[in-house]
Amino acid sequence: MTATYENVIISYSVAEPNTGYLKSWVQSVDSIFARHPGGVGTIVVIDRSAKPPSEAVREPIKHAIAQAGPKLRGVAQVVEGEGFGAAAKRSALAFITLVARFPFPVKIFASRKDAAQWMVDRLGDPALGPGAEAPMAGDLLEAIDLVCASHRANA
Repeated sequence: MTATYENVIISYSVAEPNTGYLKSWVQSVDSIFARHPGGVGTIVVIDRSAKPPSEAVREPIKHAIAQAGPKLRGVAQVVEGEGFGAAAKRSALAFITLVARFPFPVKIFASRKDAAQWMVDRLGDPALGPGAEAPMAGDLLEAIDLVCASHRANA
């Protein structure tokens, strides 16, 4: 499940991405960047039941990130859930992103609200240029919640 809000791509993940999704994601980044040359943000909400990506899909993920990377202002990953399991997933993702050295900031969150605020802070950077507007955190959080609710309604 994926949607956009202003210059932010919002995804809800219950499984690893396939190559069709990754191609579509890169096309979305390109399309949004054409309208928002200051940069694109991505928020991925990861369902508590989601497993890590398999070895087979890791190379296509790297390729997609290499294509979209220069246009991205930041990626926020929200790992849903509480307790040890969710904390372990967040820790593993944080380690992976630290080692990967992406050309844009990546941050792992436990809450959608914190991710929305961080993304607005990233997109509101003066580097966006004069007259550029970043989405408000509350509006972005509403959009994230709608994507999550829509996924759950269709699950």
